[in-house]
Amino acid sequence: METVAFPQLYIHEMWTVFHDEDLPVIEIRCIWPKGVDPSRGIKSRCFDQAQFESEQAFRSTVENYVAQMNQQGYNLYVTLNPLKAGMGQYSAAKDEDVVCRRRLLIDIDRDTGKEHPATESEIQAAKALGEKIANHLTNLGWPEPIQIMSGNGHHLIYPLDDLPISKEVTSSIKDLLQGLKSTFSSNGLSVDTTVSNPSRVTKLPGTLARRGTEITNHPYRVARIYA
Repeated sequence: METVAFPQLYIHEMWTVFHDEDLPVIEIRCIWPKGVDPSRGIKSRCFDQAQFESEQAFRSTVENYVAQMNQQGYNLYVTLNPLKAGMGQYSAAKDEDVVCRRRLLIDIDRDTGKEHPATESEIQAAKALGEKIANHLTNLGWPEPIQIMSGNGHHLIYPLDDLPISKEVTSSIKDLLQGLKSTFSSNGLSVDTTVSNPSRVTKLPGTLARRGTEITNHPYRVARIYA
């Protein structure tokens, strides 16, 4: 894989979204990009702030690990919701490991062409659709989301009121995502309806997102939080 002139990362941005002072256990999941050979397996690592001398030491260790794995060629993801204490260091979170639903992910992506990264026009189209959905939900009384350019699409992350891990909540989130998909998906862009499980991982902002192979006008990008 090409590693020359590796782009600047902004890993500190992850704490804007995933700082849970009361429930400081997270999983970082490293997934090798599809279509890039030789393929490598998935690596998971959990970090518990209680095992560090300070919050600064915790954050520094997480950020160093993320940078190392991203530079090796992995795409980096993090658990959307806080995890229970006692997770094994190399465990991959399951739904029963999640304390509560603290965040909701609305993921907008292309329907086709995923063997290569998105074009700039596709990124802007996904952003426009994301803003349309955000405006719709704001008019319904929802709070403002954190908006992220995911590298190939657009993410909206909304705060939740620490909802319980239950079949009823999962069903409600599935229904919400399906309704948004039916109402807003168009022009080759859709709301992903598969991200409703409590232990869902999501792209780490500030890291390089690799999808398939780069070609002209289809570059890898660093995922960034929109100001």
